[in-house]
Amino acid sequence: LIALNYLNLSANLIRSISPNVFNNLSALSILDLGHNELTELPENISDLCSLKSLMLSSNKLKAIPSLEKLKQLTELHLDVNLFEAVPDHIATLTSLEVLDLSENQIKDLPEDLFNLFSLRELYV
Repeated sequence: LIALNYLNLSANLIRSISPNVFNNLSALSILDLGHNELTELPENISDLCSLKSLMLSSNKLKAIPSLEKLKQLTELHLDVNLFEAVPDHIATLTSLEVLDLSENQIKDLPEDLFNLFSLRELYV
């Protein structure tokens, strides 16, 4: 699976993901884990250094591991989860163009979020 570019695991009622799932997926650029039952993600998701699009919509996430190593990430979909605040490290994703935080319980946007100069679309 070393050459795998797109992985769609959406709408499978997945509750947890083993950390070794992401081993040897160095070419993965699109990961769709939306519409599952995830409450957490493995820390090594940030090792997917080629990732450009990460879709985590419609899960049960309250937090995510740091994604700051994902320098190529342009799309992050965290909508319809249980976030009460924007994860701190989101402001380090300088290539981010689309950020969807809609339908969460977020009350405030951190000021450093507005330093994402590549951001074209923000949904809250």
